[in-house]
Amino acid sequence: MKTTLFGPSISRDHSIARPRMAFWGMLIIAFGLLFPVSGICGGSSGGTEVWGGGKGNWSSLTNWNCYGPISSSCGAPDGSTINVKIGTWHNYGKVWLNSATSVNKLTLGDHGYGELNVEPSHSHSPTLTANTIIVGKSHHSAGILNIKHGGTVDAYKTVIGDDRHSWGEVNVEGRHSKLETRDLTVGDHGKGELNIKWGGDVKAEKTVIGDHPGSKGEVTVEGRGSKLETKDLTVGDHGRGDLTVKWGGEVKAEKTVIGDHRGSKGEVTVEGRGSKLETKDLTVGKEGKGRLAVTRGGKVEADSVKIGDKSGSKGTVIVAGRGSDLKDKGSLVVGDHGDGYLGIFDGGHVSDKVGIVGAREGSNGDVTMSGEGSAWYNRYFLGVGLNGTGKLTVENGAWVGVGSHDDPGKLLIGSNGTVDVEGDLASAIQANIVNDGGSLVVDPPIEDVSSYTQNSGTTTFEVNGTGLNDYGYIDITDSGLVDITGGTIDIDFSGFTPTPGEQFDFFAGAGYVTVGPDVTITVTGGSGSFIFNPSTGDYTFETPEPGTMTLLPIALIGLMGLMGYKKRNGLLI
Repeated sequence: MKTTLFGPSISRDHSIARPRMAFWGMLIIAFGLLFPVSGICGGSSGGTEVWGGGKGNWSSLTNWNCYGPISSSCGAPDGSTINVKIGTWHNYGKVWLNSATSVNKLTLGDHGYGELNVEPSHSHSPTLTANTIIVGKSHHSAGILNIKHGGTVDAYKTVIGDDRHSWGEVNVEGRHSKLETRDLTVGDHGKGELNIKWGGDVKAEKTVIGDHPGSKGEVTVEGRGSKLETKDLTVGDHGRGDLTVKWGGEVKAEKTVIGDHRGSKGEVTVEGRGSKLETKDLTVGKEGKGRLAVTRGGKVEADSVKIGDKSGSKGTVIVAGRGSDLKDKGSLVVGDHGDGYLGIFDGGHVSDKVGIVGAREGSNGDVTMSGEGSAWYNRYFLGVGLNGTGKLTVENGAWVGVGSHDDPGKLLIGSNGTVDVEGDLASAIQANIVNDGGSLVVDPPIEDVSSYTQNSGTTTFEVNGTGLNDYGYIDITDSGLVDITGGTIDIDFSGFTPTPGEQFDFFAGAGYVTVGPDVTITVTGGSGSFIFNPSTGDYTFETPEPGTMTLLPIALIGLMGLMGYKKRNGLLI
């Protein structure tokens, strides 16, 4: 009769068996010392521990299965080389961690549903340290990581929503609850959600929301004390990314890009009093589509802002509601190489040092302002349509300022620029306006203008009546100057038929008006003739002759050559 021990065959002859048994026994003891069963996944083995299923505590001694050099049941995983999986192969796992633990890689939801709750129990403050955390890894799998009530997670890399059709969610809730990671990806190829609420804190070196094509990432920072701090923030890298900051939440980043590469789409919303996005460089629509909305008293601060950066990009920024504020400490460019849109509505505020609408060749910049209290302040300069196409629309009581009242700056309308003042209420442009080949359309009046100069281009006054805001005119403050040396002045009567003798003061408050001999005067609409003679201040609609249409008497043009008139107390003299 023979006995088999780990393979070798020996007889009952003790003289033969003893040496061989001693050899194998020593081998077993040595192997056991190197790889204890309860820690088979630790040390240098790099094994994996898998949660057996159902609900339980991380410290459970019976619900972990080990896969390494030997597969068996094992104790709770704790070791910097151990890989841990919860929710595998159609399995369900929900685990609570309430002590300090470290692992190499944590996967929640790998062909199953996995949930880990890092939250304190009694006096214990749980801390999980990992090299990599993946929440929602495989197709049709789901993972949730909850960090609550003072729990802390520290990882080198964190991915939420890894593969296509996966779903991952991370919730960081409550004061002192923290997630710190070097690389944070929300929506890698799948769908990922990160919710920071009620004082939760997330810190990362690099944050990407919506990484690859087909992915979708959503991040919400909600409530006072809730923070996301990162160096590089990308919302919509190649995929779809959404970031919402509301009701007192804060986001800080050195560099922020919304809509990075072609085909991407990024949206950021900052809403509610106390909500804030603070960054150095802000790009809305770098090569893709980007949108930033600042509403209900939200605030955004940046050192420089570009809306529509590269060719083919599309960027949109909306600042709406009283208390809503976009503060740019440097230059604000709407349409750098791409298409940019800035909307300021219902009391929203925007400020910068230098503003440019339509900066470079091939770009399109569009700014619309509407509503009393809506304001755009430029400390030094505002240019519209410089090398690209630019349009500024100011309506219904909105205000544009360049410089100060005592030291006004320049609003330059370039050859591809249009400034359109429209609506039912007069709007204000506090600046020295220079039209250098562009178009200024006035209806209703522009108030607070320091001076107006036209070298070329067109100024259009639209006349829809004789009332206060029924026709367009330029209201010059402090007896400033009007100097029109070239281009065209168009009087548009398309919306109104005046009666003979009615007069319209198109340069109210001006101390001196000069219209050069090379200026073309045109009249659109109506019938009869309109006298435009700044030498006498006579802007009078004359009785039409039978069968004639609009006529500007040629003789009057000669009177305009470098002549002007002065006004005192609103009376022509």
